[in-house]
Amino acid sequence: MTWRQTAWAGKQKWLFVGMSVLFLGILILTWVDDSSSDADRIVGGLLIIVTWLFLMVMHNWLRIEAGRIRMGFFPLYWMTLPLPEVHDISVVTIHPFREFGGTGLKGSARSRRGILLGGVPNTGLRFETFDDRRYTITFSDLQTIIAELEARGFTLSAESARDS
Repeated sequence: MTWRQTAWAGKQKWLFVGMSVLFLGILILTWVDDSSSDADRIVGGLLIIVTWLFLMVMHNWLRIEAGRIRMGFFPLYWMTLPLPEVHDISVVTIHPFREFGGTGLKGSARSRRGILLGGVPNTGLRFETFDDRRYTITFSDLQTIIAELEARGFTLSAESARDS
């Protein structure tokens, strides 16, 4: 089963709306500027549209399959964890700006805090491997994911990211 959550959930949607208005304004200014050539207008317009589309489709995802867990932050990052490598799965509460410096794709799997996929809302799952890699992924509907993990034989530990 696969779970997905847009990067623009919750309060972040207003940031996306603001960026969309800004991109639309720049696009209009690009097209009404008489000093630029038609080629400049087309290339500039296409760059703005492609950047907006890139931002629009960003989302974190988690897929639990037989023998492995796949996760990522589309379209920038994805990885597969074989289940025998997973040491611990914890339900965590994080403060993304304080601990990772923001939301989205932040950090490194081998750092003390690990890598963050998402960040909105501030509750999620932390997967730790035997070689000390940490992956934190956040979802608004954790109960269905927890139920699926427990059905596959995992026991989840409750942990706060501030304590780790």
